[in-house]
Amino acid sequence: MDRSTISKGPAKFLAQFIGPNAPFNNLESICKWAKSLGFKGVQISTWDSNYFDLQKAAESKTYADDIKGKVNEAGLEITELSTHLQGQLVAVNPLMTKYLMDLHPNYTIIIQKSIQNGPYNN
Repeated sequence: MDRSTISKGPAKFLAQFIGPNAPFNNLESICKWAKSLGFKGVQISTWDSNYFDLQKAAESKTYADDIKGKVNEAGLEITELSTHLQGQLVAVNPLMTKYLMDLHPNYTIIIQKSIQNGPYNN
């Protein structure tokens, strides 16, 4: 199988560049920047709702289509949605709570529910 027909890359992982200054301060400009470097796609992080609001995307196809349209306007494809930080919240030992509280606004509620319903409730 010729992978070049199914691959949307090479892609740039945008999370490592997100910041307050142009071109890294919004999705449209960071995509144009990635395209200028020769990338064909972008990996979008889902932890910063200024770039991609995961909750909105789950609730609104229109929102998801708008994001896809912004990326496509820059001549790129979305290759992945990154959930690295959210993945840190899965099956967490309660001893790690103080280190992970900043990853999610409702982290303490999530961990309390997992303790009540999970393997740590003995």
